[in-house]
Amino acid sequence: MSLTPARLKADPSSPHIVFIITDDMGWADTSLVGSSQIPTPNLDALAANGRLLSQYYTLPQCTPSRSALMTGLYPIRLGLQFNVYAPSEKGGLNVSVPTIAERLKSLGYQTHALGKWHLGYSSIVYTPRRRGFDTFFGSYNEATNYFNPLYNFYNHCGVDLWDNEDPVRDTGGAYSTHLLAGRAIDIISNHDSSKTVDMTTDAPERNLEKFPYIGDRNRTLLAGTVDVVDESIGRVVKALYDRGMLSNTVIVFTSDNGGSPFGIFSNTGSNWPLRGSKGTLWEGGIRVPAVVWSPLLPRDKDQGVVLPQLVHVVDWLPTLYSAAGE
Repeated sequence: MSLTPARLKADPSSPHIVFIITDDMGWADTSLVGSSQIPTPNLDALAANGRLLSQYYTLPQCTPSRSALMTGLYPIRLGLQFNVYAPSEKGGLNVSVPTIAERLKSLGYQTHALGKWHLGYSSIVYTPRRRGFDTFFGSYNEATNYFNPLYNFYNHCGVDLWDNEDPVRDTGGAYSTHLLAGRAIDIISNHDSSKTVDMTTDAPERNLEKFPYIGDRNRTLLAGTVDVVDESIGRVVKALYDRGMLSNTVIVFTSDNGGSPFGIFSNTGSNWPLRGSKGTLWEGGIRVPAVVWSPLLPRDKDQGVVLPQLVHVVDWLPTLYSAAGE
């Protein structure tokens, strides 16, 4: 999932902001921290010319993590510290608490959300377009299908791919990450240097063929997924460059929580050498890779270095709001 705010009526000096948050990516699921199993050259390039946050922490599950990102508040302040929103569950992100999208809109930004929401949708007031995003293309739930818009989980079945409030019933078998990256690139290419995008990512067969040395088939599927994410990041960066926006852009990459190497919801993610997994408060569940890249960062001896300072998911809202000019 990625979030990209860019300017419309904002001060021309305000940066474009691209926030990319993946789902359940473990500590050792990229080459950012030295894993040789799944190379991620585009992410590595961002880190080599930016800042790798080696002590970045989040929450152990999707809804708590995403609520903290959106509001800058610890999820216990929102009553969302436990578990995740299930399909048709009542409630949603507290409408009295402004989101990062609403705060950026107050500065003149346009905002666009692509990908997984997972912050409630029992009433339209909880959905992305009522929470500060100008447009939304993605799913409301977890565990959606990567190749068609049908949702079939928790004894619920139906279409869960939305273009704003309109259901998308046919994607022609396109892979979901490609759909989301394509929509993000369209927004960048067609906008007037002033928009916000939010994108989710997933992996097709040609990407799986890159990893014959991984013996476990499910781990190979994860590697292909990560490879598509990395390719999509490269495409988005190129689109920003082609549009003349890259020189005034901040890009953030991270995961909502750690990987899930075992259990009913396993994605064969690896948090090695960290202990624990998604859903736990061990480091494997809450310590994840994070990168910040921007030409606006000071070009000094810290360029491309690992920063050991503690950073938490609630820090993004005040940090990016400050970068936007407030």
